Amino acid sequence: MHFSAFPSDNSAAQVRSWLLSQLGPMNGREGAQTADALMRALDDRSRAVLEAMNRRFSEAELNSLAGWLERLGAGEPLQYVLGWTEFCGLRLRCAPGALIPRPETEELVEWALAGLPKERGAGGDVLDAGTGTGCIALAIKAARPDVGVKAWDLSEAALEVVFENVMATKLDVQCKQVDVLDLKAGIESSPADGWAMIVSNPPYIPVSERKEMSAHVTEFEPGEALFVPDDQPLLFYDALVELALATLKPGGLLVLECHEEHTMQVATGLQSKGWSVGVRVDMQGKKRAISAMKPGLY
Repeated sequence: MHFSAFPSDNSAAQVRSWLLSQLGPMNGREGAQTADALMRALDDRSRAVLEAMNRRFSEAELNSLAGWLERLGAGEPLQYVLGWTEFCGLRLRCAPGALIPRPETEELVEWALAGLPKERGAGGDVLDAGTGTGCIALAIKAARPDVGVKAWDLSEAALEVVFENVMATKLDVQCKQVDVLDLKAGIESSPADGWAMIVSNPPYIPVSERKEMSAHVTEFEPGEALFVPDDQPLLFYDALVELALATLKPGGLLVLECHEEHTMQVATGLQSKGWSVGVRVDMQGKKRAISAMKPGLY
């Protein structure tokens, strides 16, 4: 990205106008949101406050903005450029080793929370399998401090991000390196009395769909958190169901985000095993997730 000269007037209003001019390829709303996010990274007060107080940005701050614009121009996602994102009211660290949390996953958290017992202290232990940034686990713990929450991931890079987020939020989420495709390791790492809930947003995009996706996703976010082989689209779902059969309490819930083309296949497979299954539609009208109750009672 090539920059015009820094604004001679380094007031908040002029700096924002300059940012918008550099973000020209973005549509109006996206450009405005990005400009505001970049400025908030330097001063988290509102735009109105900054302009009312005639906030002046230093040369060092302008250099920071220019560096971030350069990275955005190269296609890097804003969340990685800034190093954080918001998820369910939490400010979470983002880094290339972990998938960026999506808005539809906030809905998954809502559905998971709705499945927990309303009585405080009766929630049991919840597992977030394939935790990434830890966003699901941390959001559940923030909403239900009485629930024990564990977070697993195979990626050391992702676990580093989780640990940072646990420390920053001061939420008591226990993290462990576990491969959800390794059933024996999963059983050995589960509580003796079983999980009350297993929730997961696993890799589910067939590799063949990669070419249809935006470069800022495929070139920057970890492929192991996104893709599955074309001939094994349910690879992680099959593994998670096996884990749930072995470690989920009777009457416990398995809550899974799914590829819209495979949601019903996952649902019918569980129904054939006697599970009570609900299919969830996301904000875009896609069949995005399932919530399945294991047969039996606590």
